[in-house]
Amino acid sequence: MTLLHQIQIKLQTKDIAKTVTKLGYKASNTKVSQVLKDLLNAPNIACYLNKSYYDFRYNPRTLLLALCEVLDISKIDYLVTIEEYEDRKKRLKALKNPYIFVDTNFKRKNEPIIALSFIESKRRMKLDKEFFFDKSKSELDTYIAEIITSHYKKSSGKLPLWGNIRTYIYYDTNGKKTVYNSQGKIIEDDMIL
Repeated sequence: MTLLHQIQIKLQTKDIAKTVTKLGYKASNTKVSQVLKDLLNAPNIACYLNKSYYDFRYNPRTLLLALCEVLDISKIDYLVTIEEYEDRKKRLKALKNPYIFVDTNFKRKNEPIIALSFIESKRRMKLDKEFFFDKSKSELDTYIAEIITSHYKKSSGKLPLWGNIRTYIYYDTNGKKTVYNSQGKIIEDDMIL
């Protein structure tokens, strides 16, 4: 049973106002009551801990620690879970942000630099590195291929001002690049014209 599941089961059997009081607040504190209700509906501990919440007593981490004490949850259970979350967060922070660069082999002629800077974002598709954290290479390749084929279809193979799309270059969380064609198939660097 996960820590979140233990908390949710115990919170459902307790009166929220009494739990709020045991945490050191007035029973009428609606902000803390709402935070506890949000915790009841959280899909995982990370979703709760990633929320920005702060009062003069607790932040999400310290409130979770205090709540576990109030609910008589084993210290070993909650400390291990929180340490795993913090370790994952540190490892995620150390990773680079993955993205896909849309290569059109653009050569500037007389296009204004200011105009190009405004539409530069059309050539870079940002990806959420957290999604990539625990996925296998084949899952990532499939996901990236779907993004590429969808983008190519939606854009009809052309980016305004940049030109026709030649390839897609995926930069992973370690900075390694992989080149894809417009059908989402991996191609070797020496196959690029």
